[in-house]
Amino acid sequence: MTPEHVLLLGSDRDEAARVATMLQSHGVRVVAATEVDAGLAHAQGSQLAIVDRLDGLLDAPGAIARMRATPGLGELPILGLASSGNAFFPERVSGTKEKVVDNGHR
Repeated sequence: MTPEHVLLLGSDRDEAARVATMLQSHGVRVVAATEVDAGLAHAQGSQLAIVDRLDGLLDAPGAIARMRATPGLGELPILGLASSGNAFFPERVSGTKEKVVDNGHR
């Protein structure tokens, strides 16, 4: 099942635009944000969160922890993106149950 509403968090605006365009071409409504608080303010109703590299006060594991603590978002499925060996794996995120697809960059 394709989600109808996705929250996209990431610091790289160009990469976020590429991901959002691809999702929108499949009829998905995308709320994209470069700041965690701004994204979470518009996250209600999301069926999936995609978290890319984040710069600023919260990194990706911090953003995921904040989502898990936010009423209504605690059970939201999360897809973490990484393009380097510095990926944030579940052992760095307290309480995760997600699987990691490791492409060899560990």
